[in-house]
Amino acid sequence: MIGKLNILLFLLLCIHQSLNRLKKFATILPNNCLPSRFDAARQTVMEKERISEIIWNIF
Repeated sequence: MIGKLNILLFLLLCIHQSLNRLKKFATILPNNCLPSRFDAARQTVMEKERISEIIWNIF
């Protein structure tokens, strides 16, 4: 039981350190960098869905 708790505490510590590193990295990025990429990805997904709907409507 103590071994499992040690493993869980170790994993939580690793996650905490990773989140801190990500926060530091995110502060370096320009403000509009990530949202614009997510918007572009969402737009391409929507375009693919629209094209597939058009193809299904043709047949």
